[in-house]
Amino acid sequence: MKKKLPDWIDFKRKCIEREHPGLSVRRQCELLGLNRSSWYYQPTGESAENLQWMRQIDEQYLKTPFYGSRKMAEVLGIDRKRAQRLMRLMGLEAIYPKPHLSRNTTEHRIYPYLLRNVAIVEHARRPVLSAGIGVGGCGHQHGWSRPLDGQRVRGMFVADGEVRAHLPSRSRETMGKTNTYS
Repeated sequence: MKKKLPDWIDFKRKCIEREHPGLSVRRQCELLGLNRSSWYYQPTGESAENLQWMRQIDEQYLKTPFYGSRKMAEVLGIDRKRAQRLMRLMGLEAIYPKPHLSRNTTEHRIYPYLLRNVAIVEHARRPVLSAGIGVGGCGHQHGWSRPLDGQRVRGMFVADGEVRAHLPSRSRETMGKTNTYS
């Protein structure tokens, strides 16, 4: 198993000169506060078996990036600690919602709710206002249909594919492509 040494130990190892004329390696290690075993330590690479497991973890991760070490170990049939260590070594982490995901940031613009103080009532001169109105279509007993140009939808008129509260004139310029007006 490969031992992960802290970065400052690697720095101290680089500071020691084996062929220094005045200081032995032992004295240099003592001055730097480095154990001599850390100076002589030679890291070993991963075994062929672990490299094979890493390849399989990588293939599975490309298919299912939301698998963590527990699920990855279960799917591949290896020990969870081994899957955890190899995934950490490869820099892989399950994709999942992190904490504070829905917390607002200061850069995010907050849009005002425009219908807060508007009374949603039917009036003789004003059509019914509704936050959910749109040109998406109307569901009915026999299926789903989209309103055509010139039709009324809940007190609004559809012209050029847009819902308008009223049409100021019946001229061809105002109605665009519509040929009929009801």
